[in-house]
Amino acid sequence: MALSSCFFIDCNLTLPDLRTNVGATPALATFPSNPDAVPFIVYLAEYPETCWRVSKSGVPAAILPYNVLNTFPECVTCIEAIPEPPVVNVYILTDCLEVEDPIYSFTSELADAVEQVVKLEGSDVCWGVSTVVFSGQTITDVTIATNEADVPQIFDDCICCLPTPEPAPIKYTRVIPKPDRKFYQIKQSQCDIKANIRFADGYYRLFKQLKYGINNQCDGVNLERLWIRKNLSDLAMINDPTACTITTPVTPVICPEPS
Repeated sequence: MALSSCFFIDCNLTLPDLRTNVGATPALATFPSNPDAVPFIVYLAEYPETCWRVSKSGVPAAILPYNVLNTFPECVTCIEAIPEPPVVNVYILTDCLEVEDPIYSFTSELADAVEQVVKLEGSDVCWGVSTVVFSGQTITDVTIATNEADVPQIFDDCICCLPTPEPAPIKYTRVIPKPDRKFYQIKQSQCDIKANIRFADGYYRLFKQLKYGINNQCDGVNLERLWIRKNLSDLAMINDPTACTITTPVTPVICPEPS
């Protein structure tokens, strides 16, 4: 006698039970009326990674249809027969500057840009394109941007995509030249130099005294004597000591011609 009402119990006891009836799932009509005595394991299309044990249900079942793909005598046999899930790759777009979060997309036009860099419409960010295994990431549809000639903006690497950085400003460095310790064209003697220095110092003291009223013990300087010494020094520089010297002309010696 076929089952009229039943429920499916997950073999791993991780998912909630599923309730159905023969009307919703016609494949149950071929099962014996007492599946608790003879276990029946089913593999459903709706749950490709789970095996289910069929059991009688005394509670009125909800009308939920399920597609039975195969039956097994025990859970272990069913679990071993579960096919490996297909490996699905998704495109991952990574910001070259590592500022934006990665983008996951199934957009087919990204197939031509794998291991390259693209720009997307409405954004100036450069995105590196690669693939990873899909594991439930949030998917976003994207469109590769094009230029004025309708050419997709696909670049070899981030350097080609990113704008050329502005050159760093030249750092101003103040260069202080070393003082020139070599003096040229100095014709005065050290005594003449000291005479000019003493004269300048004396008149600077006189200037402070007259304008600011500043006096000190060293202000008792004889400025007239300093003035005379300075003028004698200047006069010595003006007068050429060799100007009045009469030089004797050289008498040429004429040798007789050899005979």
